[in-house]
Amino acid sequence: MSRLTRPGLCALAALDVLLGVALICWPGAWQEVVHPLAVGTTFYAVQRQGALWLARGLAAAFLVRRSGPLGLAALALAWAVEVPADALLAWRTGDTGPLAAAVYASHALLAIGVASALRRAALGLVLQGAKDAERA
Repeated sequence: MSRLTRPGLCALAALDVLLGVALICWPGAWQEVVHPLAVGTTFYAVQRQGALWLARGLAAAFLVRRSGPLGLAALALAWAVEVPADALLAWRTGDTGPLAAAVYASHALLAIGVASALRRAALGLVLQGAKDAERA
């Protein structure tokens, strides 16, 4: 992902909001589909993940309109924070079902790509602002 555009940010925000609402409202469905044999996973853990995704999606939707460098850097941090948690979940739930490790590992890779693209976009805005100030 070399460049993150507004439609891409809108799609990520919509995905986060939809998944967040789904995990909050139907945590049992997530457990049945992703890791049906996971005994230690509680509904509260699934709902916590949903709340995090919902909050990040709403923040991304807000930043679509106001995408300053500080806001993009904060959103990049919100995506980057999830990478270690998803990698740990991929390792811990790898034997609980056919999809568990793949879902969490692919989400960790997506988070790495999005965080990197957002960081580059924020840095690009800072450099563009410096060039504009230099010209003025």
